[in-house]
Amino acid sequence: MAGPDTNEEIKSTAQVIDWLSEGLQNLLPQHVKANINKVGLAGHSRGGKTSFALALSKI
Repeated sequence: MAGPDTNEEIKSTAQVIDWLSEGLQNLLPQHVKANINKVGLAGHSRGGKTSFALALSKI
């Protein structure tokens, strides 16, 4: 279960976003080029708080 705040979720989500620049392309077919210039995040309740914090760069 998650603790009383979302700090760990924010850090984990930021790590996934950082991974996208190198890791995502390795999972896609060779003819598909990943474009991660813009990444959309969404969430409800706690996930919304996490998404909003990342959008504001509150890491």
